[in-house]
Amino acid sequence: MGSILSIDFVDISFEATWAASPPPEAHGLSLPEFIQNAATAQCYDAYHSCADFCARYERKFGREPYISPRNKGMWDFAKGITREERDLGFHKMEVYRQWFTNTIFTGKHSNALVMMPLEAMGPRYRDEVPTFRRPPQDGINALGLGPVMKSPVLAVPIDEISYKSRVSNQEEKLPFVIALMARQGYDIALMETTKRVLEKANKPTVVKTGRRMYEVSEVTSEKTG
Repeated sequence: MGSILSIDFVDISFEATWAASPPPEAHGLSLPEFIQNAATAQCYDAYHSCADFCARYERKFGREPYISPRNKGMWDFAKGITREERDLGFHKMEVYRQWFTNTIFTGKHSNALVMMPLEAMGPRYRDEVPTFRRPPQDGINALGLGPVMKSPVLAVPIDEISYKSRVSNQEEKLPFVIALMARQGYDIALMETTKRVLEKANKPTVVKTGRRMYEVSEVTSEKTG
């Protein structure tokens, strides 16, 4: 990717950069300490925006609407968030956005692409009780950073990971995906750049549903090309 775009890769720690150049609003707090509960403030709006619908549904049908376990857990949590806590959370996210823009997206990196991991992939068998849980949203994760920054983010499948399936007793494949984020306003440029990189790297730009993300011929061509 670096050679295709003629750019350099720079490993960066947001926490270390914050520690070296914190915003005045941090008042000495580390990045995790400052942003810890900020993202959960969004649960307040998610819950209260549905309150009118739930009330109308109950009046009409005489019972509460069905709520998925995941949403019910979020709504139960949101009931304990005050309006003041919600506003403080959004204020902290705005402080973080401005700090990121002025500290990360600055100088020669003002038009940088940010590459981020998504999650550790592993088989999730359908004949087992689901145990997978995403880590608690105590801060801003890879998928949450884009909305906070008002920036476009693409989840890009770039390869497949082999594993031995206990169901088929064969080698199967899992998708390997990364997140690419550009700065605000570069939506089309991000998509065009990503497509160009995939094509130059002989990576497929179309994925399939089913057991394999790619056609076998595409993978073979990629390895031999």
